[in-house]
Amino acid sequence: MQKFNANQLDRQLRQALPEDLQPMLNSYQDVLYAQQESELEAMFLSALALAKSL
Repeated sequence: MQKFNANQLDRQLRQALPEDLQPMLNSYQDVLYAQQESELEAMFLSALALAKSL
């Protein structure tokens, strides 16, 4: 099975989706990216708190 990076998957998905569904994909990606940013921020704050306690 071939591995794809996120850009390849995004490009293929956009090519496969009808034009009227593109805004829905954009909204989904916005939510996904926001969630990932929140998780990264939480991990950073946890690491910072741990480092301060050492």
